[in-house]
Amino acid sequence: MIARPDPVLGEKTVAIVVRRRADCDETALRAHCAQRLADYKVPDFYVLRDEPLPRNANGKMLKRALRELYRG
Repeated sequence: MIARPDPVLGEKTVAIVVRRRADCDETALRAHCAQRLADYKVPDFYVLRDEPLPRNANGKMLKRALRELYRG
């Protein structure tokens, strides 16, 4: 999960999800999160990817690269 700048609140959350199945969509994902998480923990935006997340040599996710990809 990363943050996206917001002029009113400062930041909004963005969930970046790597799909395993082609039938996964944003509405199903939003319903899944809303059912299992508190309201304030549900992400504001969702990004669905088919390719894996960028990682460094140790396997750690590169959040800086994700922020640059999904800025604004």
